[in-house]
Amino acid sequence: MLTGITRLIEHPIQLKPPFEANKPVLLPIHLTKHEQRKLRRQNRAEVLK
Repeated sequence: MLTGITRLIEHPIQLKPPFEANKPVLLPIHLTKHEQRKLRRQNRAEVLK
């Protein structure tokens, strides 16, 4: 039997991808002027709390 060959397989080390997988991919959302104003008001209200 050959000594250099075994039944075990050598697996490469798992590397993390170059981007963060935890960060969701955000698609640009086109909001109406009214929706933009509403979001801005809500965000400002949260900051002031």
